[in-house]
Amino acid sequence: MRATITTLCLAACTLGSVGFAQEKGTEQPQAAKPVAQQEHFEVHSLAKLRAVEIKNGDKAVGKIEDLILDPADGSIDFVVLSHAGGEARLLPWQSVRIQRKEMGKDDLTGSTQLTEEKLSKAPTCKPGQRIDVELERRAREAAGMPEERVEPRSAGSILCCAQKVKGSAVKGATDESIGKLDELLLDVGNGAVAFVVLNTSGGAPAAGDKSYALPWATLQFTTDANDKVAVASKLTKERLAKAPEYDAKDAKKMSSAAWLRELYTFHSVEPYWSNTQPASSPRGPEEKRKDGKP
Repeated sequence: MRATITTLCLAACTLGSVGFAQEKGTEQPQAAKPVAQQEHFEVHSLAKLRAVEIKNGDKAVGKIEDLILDPADGSIDFVVLSHAGGEARLLPWQSVRIQRKEMGKDDLTGSTQLTEEKLSKAPTCKPGQRIDVELERRAREAAGMPEERVEPRSAGSILCCAQKVKGSAVKGATDESIGKLDELLLDVGNGAVAFVVLNTSGGAPAAGDKSYALPWATLQFTTDANDKVAVASKLTKERLAKAPEYDAKDAKKMSSAAWLRELYTFHSVEPYWSNTQPASSPRGPEEKRKDGKP
């Protein structure tokens, strides 16, 4: 579930030459839509986000235990907070804010304006628990958010735990394994999965033993009755072998607007940022709003 991006967030930018190899004889992908005018997005790994402590003022209220994703578009809908008071609680993603502790540093911190009373009223959430419509409603109500009518979800749109997605095997165009999902990289400013990391070790010989960055939209997710997540893709092993690789040592480049545009253009899918607005502000402690307020 995503809100429409505000006009002020948009600035026109033109896509230059694409740096990733294109197959001969294939239709050239459409250029990405205009991107927010910024050089880098706040992209962080799931492993890193799960270590973030959330505070209300100076008081620690818990740590992020998991993120709840909408498989239809890769948006972050909820956060599972390991509440300082005991059981884990389900909170709307919009009720927390993630930012860097210091400008230019990698350490993250989180905050929420939810009071202890509201946190205690938030529904409990066990590891891997299915998030049904009633649980969604209760989480939003406890956080004091406007009520939304949520219809029962189909197998392809049941909210899924990020921890369950991580490690999932992926089947390619010929229904053969092409690898597994090693990591999820999440854009906390736009509240969405920026891309996932597919490791082809033992899965796609044509692609080699490598790690590839894949936009969420290149994958299809289904959840069975036992809440097991199945992941499929229309990618062939040959096409995958030409896809952009992922290198954890080059994280800054892979969170840049230019690199992400090239990634999405190569895969001919709609960029996630083209229809989102910041859901958890990436402003650092040294940045201020235009009106001068912190």
